[in-house]
Amino acid sequence: MMVSSSFTILAANDEVLHEEFLGYVDLAELEESGEVTVSPHASFPISGQISAGATKYNSSTYYMTTGERYSFSVNWAPTGQSIKVVRYNIDTGATWGTAAYSGGSASGSITSSGPAGEYKFGIYNAGTKTITSMSATISL
Repeated sequence: MMVSSSFTILAANDEVLHEEFLGYVDLAELEESGEVTVSPHASFPISGQISAGATKYNSSTYYMTTGERYSFSVNWAPTGQSIKVVRYNIDTGATWGTAAYSGGSASGSITSSGPAGEYKFGIYNAGTKTITSMSATISL
């Protein structure tokens, strides 16, 4: 996977003071060489019961930029219920979600759309019954 390497210096009011693109890095090549280990820089656990039509959110927020990629892994019961992985923009109140998953287990990666801002991640119960057990991790 090729990723860009850059840095940004922000003022206290989030004004960009300096931004510099440093180039591209092939993470798979670096991992194979044993020079680095790539791991998520943020991880958000979510667990518990979810009533039908309700969303369970993680407890903290994360500043996301447009195009940032995140992955998820979710397990739930009863397996006949459907879920969606969602993210909620604290500033605008907008919510983005995945297609519905069923079967009690789902995982994948998503590239964010929408504006940059503070987000919470959640699991939405798209089914008609309460999800009695759910465990999820969102990683960036």
